[in-house]
Amino acid sequence: MKKGWILPLSVVLIFALLGCSQVEPMTPQMLPKQSIEIGNRPEPRKKKEIHPSEPLIRPGQITKINGFGTFELLYIAHPFEEVHLSSLKINLDRIKIFKVTDITLPFREDLKAFGWKGNKTAYIVQIEYSIENSGDDTLRLEPAPFQSLVLSGGGQATGRQFRSYADHRLEGKGKKNYQVIRFVLDRKPGNVRSVRLTTGKVYNLDAARWHGESKRIEISMK
Repeated sequence: MKKGWILPLSVVLIFALLGCSQVEPMTPQMLPKQSIEIGNRPEPRKKKEIHPSEPLIRPGQITKINGFGTFELLYIAHPFEEVHLSSLKINLDRIKIFKVTDITLPFREDLKAFGWKGNKTAYIVQIEYSIENSGDDTLRLEPAPFQSLVLSGGGQATGRQFRSYADHRLEGKGKKNYQVIRFVLDRKPGNVRSVRLTTGKVYNLDAARWHGESKRIEISMK
């Protein structure tokens, strides 16, 4: 598959799933109560198709994205979780789980290149976060801010990193918002209760050495 095709598709996909306009990451005080509870509800949801320019923010919402397929939001959570790695702080803003159908041939080939072995349906986990460096050194997370993912509940589905729209390098004090990383799952997720993530390791480019180890965290999707 030609790389020139993958890059434009990737740009389209991030805007379609995040929305055209960027907003500041929410805090628990900014969210209505029901937003915090969105996620693993037992009652069925009505499916509603929305325009690709609008972000998927409620389970059951569907959008058709040209060049990719039809995306349905299955789960969403606002963890408000902080992860500290050396002088880096990662704020987990949102976790979304999508079901993808009507997959186009180019996107199908792209998914297969990242380990997808499905036929007609794919499941993708999207992690939205910000990252901040409180120190003066130039640091980078290797191989990525989050290097592995496992879903629990109803059997486990292991994720493999599919796409990152993140800048892993921070040169001294500063913060980068609206970072996104996606994982494609190796099977259909069951009744998802939580997401277990393993972070990358911090590498100090100035001192040419590693800082500490990776961390494992578990985020409730209920």
